[in-house]
Amino acid sequence: MLNFRKGTLQDELLQYAEAIHGQDAVAPVTPAAVCKARKNLRYPVFIDLNQVVVKKFSTHFTLQRWHGFRLLAVDGSTCRLPNTKDITQTFGGPSDASCLMARFSRLYDVMNKVIVRAHIEP
Repeated sequence: MLNFRKGTLQDELLQYAEAIHGQDAVAPVTPAAVCKARKNLRYPVFIDLNQVVVKKFSTHFTLQRWHGFRLLAVDGSTCRLPNTKDITQTFGGPSDASCLMARFSRLYDVMNKVIVRAHIEP
């Protein structure tokens, strides 16, 4: 889920299984099963997991730098959110809204292709 997926979820699952266990070593996981399980995750887990990944990355790899400096960029955008009771309570919006929106920003290490920090707000 933290990967910048370029293909389908099914392709990502197959690549993950192959990388972790070797080809055909695990029973196939369907994209529907991943989506269902993902709904049980609370957002703080992604914040914590990303910080672990960033820390591990910086301790195991030499950070690429631009003229000796770490080159960071900020990007902001909006995203659609599922219209559920919990999300509506957190992000507001009319109860009859067909689509809830959130604003997010991310701090990106350009040379190392790593999101250092991300933030989401109503």
